[in-house]
Amino acid sequence: MVVASSCGMCGVRNIRKMLEDIPPCSHSLEVPETLPSEITGKLRAMQETFALTGSSHAAALFDRTGAVIAFAEDVGRHNAMDKAVGKCLVAGGKPQGCGAVLSGRVSLDIVTKAARAGIELIVAVSGVSSSAITAAKRWNITLCGFVRQGKMNVYTEPARIQVGNHGRCAHAG
Repeated sequence: MVVASSCGMCGVRNIRKMLEDIPPCSHSLEVPETLPSEITGKLRAMQETFALTGSSHAAALFDRTGAVIAFAEDVGRHNAMDKAVGKCLVAGGKPQGCGAVLSGRVSLDIVTKAARAGIELIVAVSGVSSSAITAAKRWNITLCGFVRQGKMNVYTEPARIQVGNHGRCAHAG
């Protein structure tokens, strides 16, 4: 078997079985409604390779306060996510109960990587695929897309996004 850098789904003989073996994420993370926009701003400011080339993706893991605990850039969005999770683990951290912020679109494979790591919230500057939404629902992950300039679409599990003192965010997706 050849192992290559990729989405993590390539070469898997039984994708359905692989996906069934991933348990749902816990619900230990809740963030204020302002945090998704704030964390995308932090991500953009950290993207030195993107600033130089305009041709890289970024991923970062963050805690409930919005503190970045791991960051990575790569030409591939899958690799950026893998590197961020890896850096977290190498530093002795745990991605469970954290959020991930991404510079690119979110597809099934990105949500799968998050679920395997126990990441409860995915924030993306770009769009999300319908299969990503289905998977995020299955694994109890809050999925936010098009997070820009104080606006966002919350596709799944909106209870993790706290809206002021008036309860929780309504499902926007």
